[in-house]
Amino acid sequence: MLIRALFAEQTMKDLVAAGQAHGVPIAAVLTPSQILGTEHFQAVGAITDAELVPGVRTSVPTGYFVVDGRRSGFRAPAPPAGQDEPCWLAAPPVVPSPPGKLGDYPFAGLRILDLGVIVAGGELSRLFGDLGAEVIKVESADYPDGLRQAPDGAAMSQTFAWTHRNQLGLGLDLRSPEGKEIFGRLVAEADAVFANFKPGTLASLGFSYEELRAVNPRIVLAESSAFGNSGPWSTRMGYGPLVRAATGVTRLWTSDDPDSQADTARHAFYDATTIFPDHVVGRVTAIAALAALIHRDHTGGGSHVHISQAEAVVNQLDTLYVTQAARAAGIPRIRDDTSLHAVYPCAGDDEWCVISIDTDDEWRRATWIFDRQEWAEDPRFATGESRVANRRELVELVSAWTRMRTPVRAAELLQSAGLAAGPMNRPPDILEDPQLIERKLYSDMVHPLIDRPLPAETGPATFQHIPPAPQRPAPLPGQDTREICRNVLGMSTEETERLIHDRVLFGPDS
Repeated sequence: MLIRALFAEQTMKDLVAAGQAHGVPIAAVLTPSQILGTEHFQAVGAITDAELVPGVRTSVPTGYFVVDGRRSGFRAPAPPAGQDEPCWLAAPPVVPSPPGKLGDYPFAGLRILDLGVIVAGGELSRLFGDLGAEVIKVESADYPDGLRQAPDGAAMSQTFAWTHRNQLGLGLDLRSPEGKEIFGRLVAEADAVFANFKPGTLASLGFSYEELRAVNPRIVLAESSAFGNSGPWSTRMGYGPLVRAATGVTRLWTSDDPDSQADTARHAFYDATTIFPDHVVGRVTAIAALAALIHRDHTGGGSHVHISQAEAVVNQLDTLYVTQAARAAGIPRIRDDTSLHAVYPCAGDDEWCVISIDTDDEWRRATWIFDRQEWAEDPRFATGESRVANRRELVELVSAWTRMRTPVRAAELLQSAGLAAGPMNRPPDILEDPQLIERKLYSDMVHPLIDRPLPAETGPATFQHIPPAPQRPAPLPGQDTREICRNVLGMSTEETERLIHDRVLFGPDS
């Protein structure tokens, strides 16, 4: 209530400016229709004006990737059918594959220096480690990874164990002159550096891409940040929830129940868990990093790729955002989406299922499952437009049917008629899902510091000739410092211990 009273007379723009100026993570909760016109997205070229079909121009996102300071993404709209004559494309240059054998991990031999933190950074390096890369997690004693926060008495959080498996832990002070020199030696022999600091942090440490490339012309630097490394918002602090607020997602994750919206005791937002876009950004950055490594093998030169979490969101939801931008611009011939997607209560305590009805034919099939064939001709529901217009009434009627069935049974009956439906699962339900069990999505991961096996992703994909991900436990801070100094840097025991004593390096016992 005190914060509400403090903010009541101030605009979102003023609050964001004041909060960011004082180092407080804060973002305005914008609507999707506001996003494409914001000063930041316009300034960095994340939005362009394009002719999608003849005579129809609107704002569209330009893609996920910024490579060596240039955007790589949208270049031209989809061509009309029959525009081009059939022809043979030029054969691509053949690049010899590195030596290996069937069944090897494809990234074996790659060395990654991982400066990433929390989820987006950790997931990126884990994906490479899961496919055989040697990942050295470089960590400061004074600024440990935020995922290391564990419950009282626990030596390691489960989240850190999941996110940082298959990595080596190097304790190194990058702010000390000797620490910088050691990191430079590692860069000289590495393939890539991964980071997701606030823009400017690497440069302030003396490791901008230009400085890294001076040490190793073949190095790939793959980074991500909340809003990208240029533009009016680039210096903002930001985490997943703030990115979602600033890109319209929080507005989308809002109750459409009029009763809940009328309740002034709470807001209508249902946005509390940091899942999106952090995990997605880790995978998008992995694609960019892999493309840069392939490009290096073709050309001999490294690249710098940078992913904006905010731009990843906008491109993930581009159909919705472009449609809203076109409507706001008054463009005619925009057809409304008459699909009806809703969550329905089922038998049991707080049990639910989701049903999607896209077409009139699907609605007719659904009425047979509901044993209410008369609804197919009911003027309230006979067409997509009428179903959307009478959504609340339709949901109430269908809910009478779903309440008599479990979520799984309701979904099975609808799926048998070719309709999109599924049960609402909770985390424990996922582990018992027969489809995921059949596909071996999860396997038990054992960590010596955690008293029970953890269900963990078996690997980034199901491969025919690539084995499941290795299961090297996530390291304690600085756990492998001495090993890395000896085997990678060729340092003597005496030199290593001196640097540990001087707090340039640290190990698990220092």
